Amino acid sequence: MPIQTTADMINVDDEKIWRILHKYVERAREDIDLSKTTRIGLDETSKAKGHKYVTCSVDMDAKKTAYVTEGKDNKTVIDFVSDLKEHHGDAKNITDISSDMSPVFIKGVKENQPNAEVTFDRFHLMQFIP
Repeated sequence: MPIQTTADMINVDDEKIWRILHKYVERAREDIDLSKTTRIGLDETSKAKGHKYVTCSVDMDAKKTAYVTEGKDNKTVIDFVSDLKEHHGDAKNITDISSDMSPVFIKGVKENQPNAEVTFDRFHLMQFIP
């Protein structure tokens, strides 16, 4: 349900709902342990009309979202590596990354995840088949 709809239903400012939401997301993320993370799926999606993007990093073995950040550039990879460290992970342990063929993702991986091999995901490869 949209935040504004929820705020209207209980007659509070939407900022209060956002503060509560952020508090519980932060609390839930405190206990994340990414020390065993070795394979990542990396993809961006538009979060709203107007081309505002978020990039998702998914632990492919645990089948869980590991990190989400705004944007779709190589900084998103840098941000993920920083978050990985904060949650007991190590960029050197990442051996495989599945992503689209975005040059900025490839650059981010090469510069920040030295042991990772990039595999282009099937969905994006199939777009080149006539």
